[in-house]
Amino acid sequence: MLARALLTTTVRRTAVISVTAGATSAGSLTRSIATNAQSLLKPHTHSHIAPAILRHYQTHSQNEPPATKKYTMSSLSDSEYHDRSSQAMDALTEYFEDLGDELENDNYDVEYSSGVLTLKLAAHGTYVINKQPPNKQIWLSSPFSGPERYDYDKDKKTWFCRHKDESLGTLLSREVSEALEADVVVPIN
Repeated sequence: MLARALLTTTVRRTAVISVTAGATSAGSLTRSIATNAQSLLKPHTHSHIAPAILRHYQTHSQNEPPATKKYTMSSLSDSEYHDRSSQAMDALTEYFEDLGDELENDNYDVEYSSGVLTLKLAAHGTYVINKQPPNKQIWLSSPFSGPERYDYDKDKKTWFCRHKDESLGTLLSREVSEALEADVVVPIN
């Protein structure tokens, strides 16, 4: 806990120094923070903290937002949200259960209960995907990319992350393929 507080304080100081030194964009500011955070973390100390912090800044901050977004958040009524999110969760559950049957792997487990889908990939970690009715979103917790929130695009008929401008299916396909060392295409929209 002390190490986290120390690192947070140091990163905040670096951010202030970067701002006063004339960081010209959010991207350059966060690149500076990530670079300074990396240099502060020695391999033998706080090594359990470094990967998460660096992954966060590398995936969320270094890339400037795309000029043209592929997806647009749509306004959904409560009933539309429940229909779309239930269809998505049912499709994910069915797909991952079928994939588990094909793999015949004892270290693979899928469970769906009360709107929460849990996909356990043994040493690779656990995915948790759940409906978030108050925000009309689907939330994902990934052992590789961390937490993300997905909104619905009515025109493209897909759940997507506004920050990454990437669909839920694309992210899951990529990460699960890497974890299982197999070609996985998650059919979700």
